[in-house]
Amino acid sequence: MQEGEEKLTDALHQFHGSIVQAREPSKRPNPPLLHNIAIKAAAGLGKTTEAIAELFVGQIKSKQAIHVEYYVPTHNLSAQLVEDIESAYETASERIKKTKDKPDINVSIIKGRLQTDSSGLPLCNKSEQVEQLTKLGYPVSSFLCKHELQKCEYFTTCGYQQQLQAQTVDTTKLTLPAVTVMTLRRS
Repeated sequence: MQEGEEKLTDALHQFHGSIVQAREPSKRPNPPLLHNIAIKAAAGLGKTTEAIAELFVGQIKSKQAIHVEYYVPTHNLSAQLVEDIESAYETASERIKKTKDKPDINVSIIKGRLQTDSSGLPLCNKSEQVEQLTKLGYPVSSFLCKHELQKCEYFTTCGYQQQLQAQTVDTTKLTLPAVTVMTLRRS
């Protein structure tokens, strides 16, 4: 078990190191690293704890926006991950003594169309159609939301679509990575 944990820690350290290296054009290896990298391992190894810890190793930058996407299998895990990251970010930002340089905590979660917002309202006004399309295996976005020049009448005010807007990161001070958590399936 300990050997597996050590290998995981090493893999995550190398993973984040390669991301930092890939961001610096003068230090890019030949051939350049891929921009998308994934780590898949069994449950219970501590991937989440290690990944959160690595977000703070060399990832606090000055005047630079860094975005990380984190994919989890269920909405329950999404919510737990956001709590864990926010807690870790709060701890990390408290270590920075200068209040003017204290980094913003920028963590968001992308919920599915059938989920509700913080007020309990459905994210998509067409949840019945979403369920039908999903059951039939059709892509909801191109069938219901937006296709060529046609858009759903709720598109501009849609709670689901509003989640997909890019996070704004204040780069006038130290920045922690902006993290977007996404769920791979309904739960």
